[in-house]
Amino acid sequence: MKKFSVILILIIANIIFFNKQLIKIYCSYKFSNWTEKKVVFKEFKVEYPNSIFINGLKIINSNTIYYDSIFEAEKIDINFNLKSLLFNELIIINYLNIEKPKFFLEVIEKNIKLEESAKNIEITYEDNIGLAKKINENTPDKVWPPQKKRHKFFNIKKQYIRRKSFYKNIFYANFL
Repeated sequence: MKKFSVILILIIANIIFFNKQLIKIYCSYKFSNWTEKKVVFKEFKVEYPNSIFINGLKIINSNTIYYDSIFEAEKIDINFNLKSLLFNELIIINYLNIEKPKFFLEVIEKNIKLEESAKNIEITYEDNIGLAKKINENTPDKVWPPQKKRHKFFNIKKQYIRRKSFYKNIFYANFL
């Protein structure tokens, strides 16, 4: 019983003293799961009870051809209603501010010869976000298993997106 008490006290002390670091690790893990890509940020600040500040957010490109990232944002500020976050299915975000977001898209066009004797050429596309593959293969939408009985929905009251940029690069690959 004494060992259990000591372990419990140590766990509670870690949560109290390292809670912001734990929140940063948890958010990085959740963002990576949502995007199915590695997500990193330079700085992650939580101001209790209802504000999050993220500096230097990057979603890393897993199949780097030209760009290292898929998305970058210099600064993201989120102010949310804490009561809605804890007790409701509808999460109310009072404002979302994104400074200097950059989206990087890479598209690869591939010409593939289907048969040696014929001149049948199939044109397929690949990209760094997985959308082209889904269109080429005509795959159905992902169906999530019904493991959760409760779903979360978001209502963003005010959003600001300042100094946005979009970069694209198209590559042509012939396999003839």
